[in-house]
Amino acid sequence: MANEIRIKRRAASGSAGAPSGLKNAELAYNEADDILYYGAGDDGSGNATSVKSIAGEGSYVALTGNQTATGTKTFSGTLNASGTLQIGGVAVT
Repeated sequence: MANEIRIKRRAASGSAGAPSGLKNAELAYNEADDILYYGAGDDGSGNATSVKSIAGEGSYVALTGNQTATGTKTFSGTLNASGTLQIGGVAVT
């Protein structure tokens, strides 16, 4: 008999954001914001101690469109950029 894997989901008509809780190693997909969440850790009762976004916008930096990324980002090699580059609100040419 084949195993069936089902992922919890919130329909596109629902609210955006992570589920309030998941079991350890459980996946949940939110169609409202197109993000896949993972229940990490175990509180001793099988419940996840945290819910992490692991896929979808907000879980990575998108290749196109406007997006704000916070924190320290380290790049190696050559960085090519087009458009206006601003550092601290000052345009760099």
